[in-house]
Amino acid sequence: MIVCLCYGVSDRQICQLADEGACTVDQVTARCGAGGDCGSCRKTIAELVGDAAEAADQIKAA
Repeated sequence: MIVCLCYGVSDRQICQLADEGACTVDQVTARCGAGGDCGSCRKTIAELVGDAAEAADQIKAA
């Protein structure tokens, strides 16, 4: 699913960035531009980054 229409960034791309260490919306924006234009996707980016961090924590705990 496309999250950022302005830059054509998908949820998969954002989750990949989170897996690579991006843990804030600003870090995602710096790496791919998502959230850096109109900003309407910033909440979704924050949710995806948070979801990715939670999943990584669960894997580490297992």
